Amino acid sequence: ELLPLLFRTALGQSMNSPDSNAQKQRLKRRLNALSQESAADSDKLWALFFRYVEPNPKRALHHAALNWQRQKSLPDTRLYEQSARAADNLEALRTIAQWRRQQGLPAEHSTPALVSTDCSSAHASPRNPSNQDCLTTR
Repeated sequence: ELLPLLFRTALGQSMNSPDSNAQKQRLKRRLNALSQESAADSDKLWALFFRYVEPNPKRALHHAALNWQRQKSLPDTRLYEQSARAADNLEALRTIAQWRRQQGLPAEHSTPALVSTDCSSAHASPRNPSNQDCLTTR
């Protein structure tokens, strides 16, 4: 029930919808309530909130890391990795890369991303590890 609200709110924000602020406040109240119940997915939802609704890379990374400590599915790993890239956190990226190697999984940049990878610069960085590895999946 919260995931559709999260995405409607993110879409409203991007379209400058007049009621997007009210939706954002409603979403925050529901996420706070969910967090107080210690629900398993609350950190994942907060990470998505801080990635797409109220962009804050450090807070998104914090919640994505907490979520990933509990559940390491591929979507959770992608969320953690993309949050780490957005926050330019090399330590988290190393941790994820090591875990992927241990699991026999390919690196994130070789699989479709949930969001566009920043390919605007020609040099390597956490957001753009190799200019030729840039993908845009929409």
